[in-house]
Amino acid sequence: MIKFDDPEVASKYQEAFGSTVAELTTQQLWWLVNFGKHIRGRCRSNTALNNYLNRNFGNRFTEIPKEYQGRSYKGLKIDDDSSISSSDE
Repeated sequence: MIKFDDPEVASKYQEAFGSTVAELTTQQLWWLVNFGKHIRGRCRSNTALNNYLNRNFGNRFTEIPKEYQGRSYKGLKIDDDSSISSSDE
């Protein structure tokens, strides 16, 4: 389980978002809670999650084959921002 009090996780969060978890506003926290509840309740498979994320975040998510303990499954790849912005120009 990933915890935000883990220094490595906290530093990755701060690097990605430019602030600490403690600096999140009440509105941002509610958005995260509602987003998590929606995904937990409706996205029961990787395919459903990938479709939901593409619909809401602009086709930046791709299904790729992955393997875990000898079994293959469809995983998630997030396209880099730079490739998205260059294709829009």
